[in-house]
Amino acid sequence: MPHQPSTNLPPRHRAIKWVSKDDAKLLDARAEGKNWQQIQDEHFPTKTPNACRKRHERLIEGRRGEEWTAEDLEHVGRAYAESRKHFWSPIAAALGQNMDWKAVEKKVFEKGPKAMLALSRALTRREREVDGDMDLDDEADEDDSTSGV
Repeated sequence: MPHQPSTNLPPRHRAIKWVSKDDAKLLDARAEGKNWQQIQDEHFPTKTPNACRKRHERLIEGRRGEEWTAEDLEHVGRAYAESRKHFWSPIAAALGQNMDWKAVEKKVFEKGPKAMLALSRALTRREREVDGDMDLDDEADEDDSTSGV
């Protein structure tokens, strides 16, 4: 049986397919520095601010993929191959227990960078709760929107 859209959502937030002109509006509004709530209010009343953010992420990811040539990827591959031990070894050492850097690399790639950042934020929150200090700035929550992660 095909999946039916939920009818429990308010009419203004029911799923409506994105079209090319929406994409252009979304990219332009974000380039103007508007936040997701402003973009939703002004341009997409039938969508949520989160839907606008997710669509924008997908559009940007798609653009990034178009900018890479095969030669670019080869150079990135070589640079990664030459630096991966240097990159992952300090992280493995921080974990202790004679952790192999290759095992750390494998686990991070298995989970994915977004999931690893979410785990870091969760650990930071738990540590704050234990310490009773909920007002500190969370270094793990820094805006990573420009990193592509």
